[in-house]
Amino acid sequence: MAPEMQLARIPSNENNYQFISGEDPYLGYALSQPIINGIQSEKVMASAKHFIGGGQDQNKEILNSQIDERTRFEMYYEPFQGAIEANVSSIMCS
Repeated sequence: MAPEMQLARIPSNENNYQFISGEDPYLGYALSQPIINGIQSEKVMASAKHFIGGGQDQNKEILNSQIDERTRFEMYYEPFQGAIEANVSSIMCS
């Protein structure tokens, strides 16, 4: 089972409905822990996905996600930090 931790930063992304964070990294941090705890309480391994920079669906085969360090820390890492604090079983790469 895999909760989607990416931020919904691309309005035209067809999969934004899957992202638990919406556009808010703190919301992703706060929601990741109860979701992961709930999944893993049923003896199912949770996998937080997709780690940093995989939120674009259109032309994703040719895109190159270059995200500066400040943006990664301020926007992208927080939901995954919550997942790590909840002892998530794995993290899927982007």
